Amino acid sequence: MKLGLKILSGYVLLMLSIGSMVGIIVYERKRMHNIEAETTEIQQMRRDINTVHRSITQLSLLGEGVIGWKEGDYRNFCIQRLHTDSLLDSLETHCMVYVHMAQIDTLRSLLVNKETLLWHIMDAIEQQNEADSLLVNHLPEVARRATRIRTVKQKKKGIAGAFGG
Repeated sequence: MKLGLKILSGYVLLMLSIGSMVGIIVYERKRMHNIEAETTEIQQMRRDINTVHRSITQLSLLGEGVIGWKEGDYRNFCIQRLHTDSLLDSLETHCMVYVHMAQIDTLRSLLVNKETLLWHIMDAIEQQNEADSLLVNHLPEVARRATRIRTVKQKKKGIAGAFGG
């Protein structure tokens, strides 16, 4: 009996060690799967942040040329700004752990303010161009009127003036 008990206890020990190894492997696989999921999430977050960064850079570069803007250029800027705003809004839900929502909201409001200021700059430049065109078109006429020589005949006084002399 002692030999059978030893063999049985050996099998039980072998089964326990095999069971613990299987448990460890299952646990490690689950842990690896969680790490892969977190890595994928972090990579997606980095891609989203890079996309937002690239979009903000494009807005900055578009704003540099405000002096030569027409109405269509302003509309393109508005579309790009709205796209960036929606990216920031989606980023706000994903990056709550890494970035404060107030910072993203501040950035969004700054972009809205920039859009308004760029519109005012574009409008002021258009008004200046209109004023310049008025000066260019009407300045020769005004100059001609200002430099026209007038001869003023003085009437003679006295008897000569009365007889038209």
